[in-house]
Amino acid sequence: MTKKVVLNENVNRLVDEYIRRTGISFDDLTNKALKCYIVNKLSSKDVKKTLKRKDSDTYPIDDILKNGFGNWINEQ
Repeated sequence: MTKKVVLNENVNRLVDEYIRRTGISFDDLTNKALKCYIVNKLSSKDVKKTLKRKDSDTYPIDDILKNGFGNWINEQ
């Protein structure tokens, strides 16, 4: 799945420096960072339930992300 990510100036500088130092790809960094952040915000029950679902199933994570976290997702 392809998604567009728009970084603010400070985050972009940090990402560039981290990639320069570690050699990790932007895609790998994005996947690891998002997984870590979201797993820490969801309950363990929600994480297990979401990861067990098959691709053809609907994902409750969409509803959780849209409704369950308030404004934290818009923090910069």
